[in-house]
Amino acid sequence: MLRLTAGFAAVLFAAAAARAADAPFPQTAFINEQIAAKWAEAEIKKPAARCSDHEFLRRAFIDLIGRIATPEEVIDFEQDSGKDKRARLVNRLLHAEKYEPKVGGSKVPLPGKKGTYLAFDYADEYAEHWANIWTVWLMSRTGDARYRDQMRVWLTKAFLTNMSYKDMVTELLTATGKTNENGAVNFIMLQLGDALPGPAATRTRTAASSTPCRSRRASPGSSSASRRNAPSATTTRTTRSGCRPISGA
Repeated sequence: MLRLTAGFAAVLFAAAAARAADAPFPQTAFINEQIAAKWAEAEIKKPAARCSDHEFLRRAFIDLIGRIATPEEVIDFEQDSGKDKRARLVNRLLHAEKYEPKVGGSKVPLPGKKGTYLAFDYADEYAEHWANIWTVWLMSRTGDARYRDQMRVWLTKAFLTNMSYKDMVTELLTATGKTNENGAVNFIMLQLGDALPGPAATRTRTAASSTPCRSRRASPGSSSASRRNAPSATTTRTTRSGCRPISGA
């Protein structure tokens, strides 16, 4: 799953000198074994020392949600005396929808809001952070901002629902419909350019659609067609100022 894979990188920060007692999850122990095997293969007898809690906290926050921890989050982590505090931090950053850090054992009240406490939606932060990164990977930083935004919204929902990489790739390569209804269509249009692969493929330009290409919550589309079957498909593209619909075979 996406969150588990993204968490893999954060777990590696602690794995450099991790011991069995520090590996509460099976996948952590497996990662440690693979790293140890590579140490032996490279004849590394003394690997780098285990990073400090503060170093781990900073790396985990930046890697998983794209920011450094607030003072309250730092104190909350410092006060955690559990042996599996690092693993729980990673799990929290991946999944927690309303985490309330504690300072001195108490929740942090918000000024001027009686009965309301400081809380973080890490699941949402995670989704938005990785959607931003993937939008750049898939769409680059150039081009029409509307289309990048549609892709970002689609990716955010994919990460929020923990869509698997398999399903994500399928959705991206078989996307159909209008870009403001299915953000994944933008990837197909960007990759195909001016010609579809295959001699039997055809391409037709149309006038710009009157439907604005802006959708804040476009749902991933689905289709049984694949990119390999593109020669049997007919694609319709509008000018850059309008929607770009794709219809599968």
